[in-house]
Amino acid sequence: MNKQLIIERDLIGQQSNSILTEEVRELSVPDSESNFLFAEKSFDGVQVISCDYALERSQDLLIDVRNDALKMHFRLAGESNCYCDEQGGFGLKTGEHSLMFHSNCETKVVMNPTVDKGKFIEVMITRSLFEQFFEQGNDFQKRFLDLATSKSHVWTDQSLKITPEMFAILTDLQKDTYTGHLKKLYLEAKMTELMLLQVDAFDRVKANDTSKFTTQELDKIQYAKALIEQHIQEPLTVQQLSREVGLNMKKLTTGFKAVFQTTIFEYAKSYRMLEAKRLLLDHKWYVGEVSEHLGYKNPQHFTVAFKKYYGVLPSLFKG
Repeated sequence: MNKQLIIERDLIGQQSNSILTEEVRELSVPDSESNFLFAEKSFDGVQVISCDYALERSQDLLIDVRNDALKMHFRLAGESNCYCDEQGGFGLKTGEHSLMFHSNCETKVVMNPTVDKGKFIEVMITRSLFEQFFEQGNDFQKRFLDLATSKSHVWTDQSLKITPEMFAILTDLQKDTYTGHLKKLYLEAKMTELMLLQVDAFDRVKANDTSKFTTQELDKIQYAKALIEQHIQEPLTVQQLSREVGLNMKKLTTGFKAVFQTTIFEYAKSYRMLEAKRLLLDHKWYVGEVSEHLGYKNPQHFTVAFKKYYGVLPSLFKG
């Protein structure tokens, strides 16, 4: 039986602090080489938490939230299960995101062992900010807010897949592009953008029910997503994907839309354009190099596609 580790969270102290504070904390697991490394950025009732961890065996965590908080959770690597009092629990796997509200309570989290490294990013905001964001929102936000007024724990009834757009923002949240007040504004803007993507995804999921697909079919749909990402230079047609994963085209296209809330074509386009942006900004590649890497026969075709997607020429991203 492993010893439970306690992690305390207090957003009230941050609510009155308009200055951005940053802290790195390491939490070691007793009698083990396993550990958690937390990088925390806090300001104005907001806390952005990035955690890298390695576990030799399952580890119990007790998350003690001292006040009411909305938590946006994005699991980039690793798996876990969360339990809240008598209200049951839910699981999170690599590449999934969820949304939960806790009212001055404790949450038990069972972290599964990691093969390599585990990683997650969380954004926590106070109840007052949560209400400001949700009271004039979409149908999902209104339902979620109504539940939060009467229950101590509220969470989405399922986890969704992290989209390429979400991955891009999560990457941006970890960068040190700015300092001081500008950094706080940057983090606030990215957090807001991420929340909009998340609540929009949950608002649309009701119209895209995955319950009519078998576990085997859902696994094949996940495989189709992986193939799209692997063949970024030479995109596969729907017919080729269908043949590769062993699903007919109708089942594949409807299943993909139900699971990822987007079409195969749109996902492939988004993934390609986000990779182009990453190579231009993070790796400082030339436009011609990016064009060739992504499989465009003509740099002009890439430039046209990039401008149509982002509204600006790729050369401007190069700076």
